[in-house]
Amino acid sequence: MMTKSCRQCCAVIGANQGFCDSCGTASASAASAGAPVTPPKPGGSGKLILFVCCVFLLAGIAGGGWFYSSGHARQVSAAVLPPASSAAISTSQASAVPGDGSVTRDAAAKSKPCSLVSKEDMEKILGIKIKELATTETICQYRNDEGYSADIDTTWQGGKEAMESAKTYNANVMEKVSDLGDDAFFQAAGVMHVRKGDVYLVINSRVFPNERDTETLIARKALDNLK
Repeated sequence: MMTKSCRQCCAVIGANQGFCDSCGTASASAASAGAPVTPPKPGGSGKLILFVCCVFLLAGIAGGGWFYSSGHARQVSAAVLPPASSAAISTSQASAVPGDGSVTRDAAAKSKPCSLVSKEDMEKILGIKIKELATTETICQYRNDEGYSADIDTTWQGGKEAMESAKTYNANVMEKVSDLGDDAFFQAAGVMHVRKGDVYLVINSRVFPNERDTETLIARKALDNLK
């Protein structure tokens, strides 16, 4: 198929085509022959293609701007806003996980895990000064100034079942203790387990001298205060 160039815009047009599709200019042959040809509508296929390309270009620019602005907003909010959890730390979260070096202050003494034996009572039992108390949801630690502690771990509900499980696990390394709560025994390592009703206590003061006598005194004080 033979082609020729538009005399106005140099676009390629067919040999028998009367008008240029791009600019609408009549071809030289059509103009000289006076042929009754109908020119394409202004803004023919070339302009339509250009228009579609512009639409996609604008859409891409707008989309890129949106992604940038939304991403920037997230970066700003992350940099400026504090974590939601930082304003809602509970007593147990702020308190110590045993051995991690963090401690509570007055909140520990008022917490449920430390409610069975006061700091003052523990000082009398141990014969030392208690520097600080630390708590988790179930454990109260009574720490001296060297960081050593006597611990009380309390199961407030389901204690009977929990103690039976402990007795099964320690069946060959336990020693029954009489006249203490509803049930009590020592592990061979010297940790006391004692239950009253459905509340179960595990008392550990092995870092201090005479741990069995000491743990028995702690258990009696805790059971007296158990309501």
